[in-house]
Amino acid sequence: MSTREQSDLEILMIGAGSLGAAISLSLARVGRKVGVWGRDIPAARSRLRALSEIDPSSASKADRNVSFVSSERLRQRAPSAILVALPVFALAPVMTEIEHRLPHAPIVHMSKGLEPGTGRTATQVLAASIRRDRSPEFGVLSGANAAHIVASGSDRTRAVLAAPTITLAHALVGLLETDDLTLAASDDVSGVELAGALKNVAAFGYGLTVGMGVQDRFAVRMLARSIEEIMVVLVAEGASADTLASAAFIEDVLETALLRKSRSFGAGVRIGAGDTPEALPNDLVRSEGFVSSKAILSRIGGRCLGTPMLNHISTATLGKLDSWALISELRGR
Repeated sequence: MSTREQSDLEILMIGAGSLGAAISLSLARVGRKVGVWGRDIPAARSRLRALSEIDPSSASKADRNVSFVSSERLRQRAPSAILVALPVFALAPVMTEIEHRLPHAPIVHMSKGLEPGTGRTATQVLAASIRRDRSPEFGVLSGANAAHIVASGSDRTRAVLAAPTITLAHALVGLLETDDLTLAASDDVSGVELAGALKNVAAFGYGLTVGMGVQDRFAVRMLARSIEEIMVVLVAEGASADTLASAAFIEDVLETALLRKSRSFGAGVRIGAGDTPEALPNDLVRSEGFVSSKAILSRIGGRCLGTPMLNHISTATLGKLDSWALISELRGR
């Protein structure tokens, strides 16, 4: 991967974790010039190189099209878009640190979670972290875009890109769509990002019942009822009908839960099996499902939305899972 500063940079990637590296590699395959910023550039370089080895033909394209940008040089870049690949709990500290260095461009985040303690979405966190005089346009990219699948180039995944106007959304789709990632344009920023966050809550809840060892039909019922209640929340939050019916959203929910590989599902399994939140390893405590499940009641507030499954899920993150009450609820008693 190049160490040069690209004058023709098209996309600035903030965050060099697995997802940031995978999307950067996917963009590089179609010739997009990507500049990657991260706190640990050597680690970012190693991660991108390792992902390139999954598909050997990607290595030369990554070398040509991906560069690494230091904090001091951020303002000197002139990208068409800024992609943010950070977990929601890291958004405020990182963006507050570097926002004065960022070039002016639409900011599209890929965070799928609610902020701990407040229940704020990633866009709300970003807006509060960036000076009002800059007034950037915020968008969200959300869907079943697992890092290892995007990096491998073995499948074409689907996601939604939402922006404040449909015109901007289509322009960003044209810039960010790749051979590995099919993007649908939307102007429902709040609905799309909230759907992306809450699907992890459903996966965590499904994991709870699997960890409890209930019969399969009750685990499926838990997933179905969780999704039903998430739809209630999304409607209350003003999500559009297109967002609720989006194949990308439905696929994202089912893949995160049913493939049983996500950290959100894994955290639920551990809690359902009897572990306390304090006993969970750090990667599960920081999973989007655990964090968002803990924050969901803050988001709902005092509204009477009729969400008993989400209540059970949220209290489980506090070490207060009432297994018998949950099972009784699932049995319809």
